[in-house]
Amino acid sequence: MVANVPIQPEDGDVGQAISLYNLCKTFGQLPQVGAIFDQDSYLMWVLNLVDMAYNKRENAEAERMKAKK
Repeated sequence: MVANVPIQPEDGDVGQAISLYNLCKTFGQLPQVGAIFDQDSYLMWVLNLVDMAYNKRENAEAERMKAKK
C-alpha cells in the first residue's frame, strides 16, 4: 500500500508489483532463485520503482511532521 489505499483487484500489474515488493521485504528474499544478477531485470526495475515510491512517501511524511513542529 504505497498511497495509503488498499490494493484492489483492478489494479492489475501495479497491485501485483506492490504485493511482491512487500513479500520480498517481509521475508528478506529476492523474488526468484539466485543472487541479484540472476533476477529478471524488468522485475527488478519494477520493484525498484515501488521502492522509490515508498521512499518518496516516507520523505513527504517526514517533511509534514517536521512542518507541524
